[in-house]
Amino acid sequence: MKNVRSRLLATVAIVGLAAPAYAADMAVKAPRPMAPVPTVTSWTGFYVGGQIGVATFDPQCSQSNNNGAGQFGQIACSSVPVSASTMVGMPRNSNVAGGFRAGYDWQYNAVVLGVVGDLNWTSLSSSLNPPPLEGPPGSIGTIKLDRLASIRGRLGWAFNDLLVYGTGGVAWAHVTYSNGIAGTCCGNWAGSGDSTVPGVVAGGGFEYRVSQHVSFTGEALWYGDFATKTLTSAGTFGTTYTTNFQVKDALLATLGLNYRF
Repeated sequence: MKNVRSRLLATVAIVGLAAPAYAADMAVKAPRPMAPVPTVTSWTGFYVGGQIGVATFDPQCSQSNNNGAGQFGQIACSSVPVSASTMVGMPRNSNVAGGFRAGYDWQYNAVVLGVVGDLNWTSLSSSLNPPPLEGPPGSIGTIKLDRLASIRGRLGWAFNDLLVYGTGGVAWAHVTYSNGIAGTCCGNWAGSGDSTVPGVVAGGGFEYRVSQHVSFTGEALWYGDFATKTLTSAGTFGTTYTTNFQVKDALLATLGLNYRF
């Protein structure tokens, strides 16, 4: 009887000592935590940003003498003296451009629809000044473009952090223009004006999210179909010249940053 009691006490002691070790072994073999699920970028929301790049434009003009035949000097915007109605190309010009934009995007699966408005400043200028038929310096036609604005739709495809898109809409260009003639038998005259002319815009670009709120952008835009502006200048003896100016097209390529809310 005494031996049985001793054996029971020994068994209880062994079980008591083994339990903590077993519990510790269970803790070591606990399952590892699951890896976090990768987040999917959402392009839905408002954004504002800025851009800088290069702009170029291709202007043209035509000029006519409203006083009939006569020696009034060669017309700047024509290859013939006295009168012309056909547009003549003016020298292209390029310069730095930059501005800001604001827009909103909606995302459905991988498709991203959006609307954006932008305004860019630049300094583009072009002049024609051919040799005169009679005495220097002859006639001159000048056009300058200093602002481009647009309201556009965007349609793109999202590859998580990368968005590639096409865009198009309406555009406006602010231009100043002048014409004049000097050194002729019939006196000198000149005129000038400025206007915001409507047109169209189309292009494409990309946007890459570098963080939750900041994205890097690249974009190329073509502007065209701008309205023609007419300028009539009065001379010393009641003679007049009419000059038609038009920005045939313009190109804008920029890089920039957006902040997304």
